[in-house]
Amino acid sequence: MTDEHGAAGLGGYFSRNYLLTPTSNSDDQRARYRLATFLKNYFDDRGTDVGQFISAELGIPCVTRGSYASYVDWEKILLKVPINDLLDIVTAISKHSPQRTKIDGRKRENLDFIAFCARVFDEQRLQYRIDEQGGVHPLVDTHFSVSTITLIKGLSDARLAAARHHIETAEKCLLESSFDGRGALRAVFDAAENLLKQINPKSTQLNKDAVLTVLKPALLAAQGSSEAEQRAAIKLIESLTDWVEAAHFYRHEPGAPEPDQPSHSFVVSFVSQGMAFVRWIADAYLKRRTQP
Repeated sequence: MTDEHGAAGLGGYFSRNYLLTPTSNSDDQRARYRLATFLKNYFDDRGTDVGQFISAELGIPCVTRGSYASYVDWEKILLKVPINDLLDIVTAISKHSPQRTKIDGRKRENLDFIAFCARVFDEQRLQYRIDEQGGVHPLVDTHFSVSTITLIKGLSDARLAAARHHIETAEKCLLESSFDGRGALRAVFDAAENLLKQINPKSTQLNKDAVLTVLKPALLAAQGSSEAEQRAAIKLIESLTDWVEAAHFYRHEPGAPEPDQPSHSFVVSFVSQGMAFVRWIADAYLKRRTQP
């Protein structure tokens, strides 16, 4: 677990861990309404204490001052705030009041807010998970999501807009409810192929020959001059060649049957490796452009 201001960990706020740059998020109005309805019952004391806590933690105004008393209008807030604010509010409530006991006459009811959120995320097919301390994370996996955001940030140069678009497409294929493994594989391959064409506009296809004749010289030129780094880079380029050849199993040839959808674990592994290669190639391209 990291500290509250560090990288993604238990109980961390979603926007501080993941929204370093714009990213596609799963959202659902029915999930919002379910959370609002639950909270109206959960905080039957008008919720002003937790509302003030949310305002102090996140800077989101939550307490409405009525003619006779202050209160929190959960439906008004949760149906309108951006998705990152909604997820942060979920975490703030989890920190303040993860569980409550309600007594109505002889009826005693134990309510668990985190468990309810987990059920809503699952039943409404939102692509998030909530940890035991109320931190919300993308469903694919934390390391993958942070790596994706870092890569997208690294592709912020205007010349890399097309590669960035392909990476965002790959992420969308993995995070949306309709999982598309083939689409994710192809999108990250397209990002690498686009960078190849940036380095050498005469190249038309990313294949083994293009890796060896175009990318290898560019990547080695961008590395340090030490023998160890150069030799290690050569080994990584061999891995890049294998990755490119593996991707061609999922390239759809005209007239050929569509390849079967790959398994989730394979896709995440393949796309993660591809994103690392894309970042490496992009860095080499930018370094090359800035050299005199």
